[in-house]
Amino acid sequence: MNQYRWVLLTISSLLNVVFVIPYTYEIVKGKVRPNRVSWFLWLSLGMVSLLAVLKAGGRHEAVFNLFFVFGEAIVFLLALFKGETGFKKVDAVALAGGLLSFVCLLVLADPLWTLLAVIVTDLFGFLPTWAKSWRDPDSESLLTYSIAFGACLFGYLAVADGALIYYIYPLYLMIGNGVLVAILLYGKRRTALPRAA
Repeated sequence: MNQYRWVLLTISSLLNVVFVIPYTYEIVKGKVRPNRVSWFLWLSLGMVSLLAVLKAGGRHEAVFNLFFVFGEAIVFLLALFKGETGFKKVDAVALAGGLLSFVCLLVLADPLWTLLAVIVTDLFGFLPTWAKSWRDPDSESLLTYSIAFGACLFGYLAVADGALIYYIYPLYLMIGNGVLVAILLYGKRRTALPRAA
């Protein structure tokens, strides 16, 4: 791995740890309320993705996934105690999608197909948080998801190997977090306009 890739991978890994700091602070202070279903699915599937990349032989690429899983574990534990209360229809759909993906993971042997099944279920994890952020943009942290977007961008740029499996997960996470950042920016602007008037 050349020095350029190491720098990008280091920045990505550091951002994956750094995002936990403001998010943890905001959760503890009650400023944001993470969705438990989202973080459960993200943590579970992040671990499966890490194993898939390792199984495919991506030792250096697995560093990105490892740090992401570490951050997800901390947030999930906090979400259990300080997360959004209630269980909505979108949460049920997300959990059903997660269970379906885990069944697929049991029968899939190819690392690429396994990773694609992970991504589909991880997308179900985004649904409750996207919906919650659309309804109540103040319930989520723009700073946190902007940092997560940056971490995914640097993780994607660090991948130099031509194997598709190494590119997919960082690219997907970059897009998913980018959509959430856009929802939060729009929502915060939308809610700020009536206050200004």
